[in-house]
Amino acid sequence: MTSQSNLPDGAGKGTFPDPVSHKFEFTGNAGEMVPIILKNLLFNILTLSLYRFWGRTNIRRYLWENIRFMGDPLEYTGTGGELFKGFLIVLVTVFLPLFGLIVWGQLLVAKGNMLGMVLIFATYIFLIWLFSFGLYKAFKYRMSRTRWRGIRGAQLKSGAGFATEALSYTIFTGLTLGLVLPLMDNKLWSIETNNRRFGTGRFRYKAGSGPLYGGFFLSALCAIIGTTLVSFLFGGAIATSAEALLNSKAGSASVGLLFLWYLAVLLVFGLSFSIYMTTKLRHFWNNSQFEGATFNFSGKVVDLIALMVGNILITLLTLGIAYPVAQMRVVRFMTEHLSLEGDLDLARISQTTEAAPGFGEGLAEGFDMGTI
Repeated sequence: MTSQSNLPDGAGKGTFPDPVSHKFEFTGNAGEMVPIILKNLLFNILTLSLYRFWGRTNIRRYLWENIRFMGDPLEYTGTGGELFKGFLIVLVTVFLPLFGLIVWGQLLVAKGNMLGMVLIFATYIFLIWLFSFGLYKAFKYRMSRTRWRGIRGAQLKSGAGFATEALSYTIFTGLTLGLVLPLMDNKLWSIETNNRRFGTGRFRYKAGSGPLYGGFFLSALCAIIGTTLVSFLFGGAIATSAEALLNSKAGSASVGLLFLWYLAVLLVFGLSFSIYMTTKLRHFWNNSQFEGATFNFSGKVVDLIALMVGNILITLLTLGIAYPVAQMRVVRFMTEHLSLEGDLDLARISQTTEAAPGFGEGLAEGFDMGTI
């Protein structure tokens, strides 16, 4: 029988070894991105923004190759030509016909035919569905063009179910004044994550939306209190400016004051709902798994606020030119605060047999979703 004194430190005393922690790392910096940004800017000017598909690819390649997991970088294999081809296909087969339907509907309304109103309403509802469908297609394309140690990712299914769920919840969110927003966010994350693969390895997510509501209601309360305080601080000046606008006597000072109040309210809402955003990130990632290992997100509200404020300043002060730096800061934020806890048997993961899309995320480009 082995005595306690011969056991390793901590053994037999109710303690257990710490779980294996696999860290993500980001090695890029803003200085290295400047030449890429300047090159993209120059060629966008020369080609009247047509180069943006190749420019986006340049940014992605840089970001991907600077994300490291277990010491090895990711690889982005997409091309600008694929993105351009996807945009052209969607432009001709989706957006031009939809534009034609809207114009036709407006002509019918002008003639007093109410069928035009039905046509316009149905088209806009379809556009909401199409937006979510395009977002899922963007996930699918980017996963298929992402490799690590030669193994590529995949996103299963077409995205129709994701878009239908998003449309249904969007309608209910409006009808309930936003109360089902956490339920919608949780459902969409579940669909996206459970259909994600890396090689033959599976991602899993299973958690309810209940824990999200604390952060959601706290954010809403902060937004209401903050908006009230901002309006109180502006006080009578806003009322005077609004009255001047109604009487068509508003000067530049009145319009400027209202604009500043509007910006202050937007900032209050952004800062307030960073509480909910942090709650979502922690809840979603801490309940997501890959092959039995569990993700861990350690970011805090103050970290997210610092990220958001910094990105706003970078984008505004450079008139949007340095927006890729803001995107890089988002990637750095996620990699610094995300890890995978638990044993990983990578030897049993082989290449996926899921067919990859033949062209890029045309819908996402058409809707200008602003994704990386």
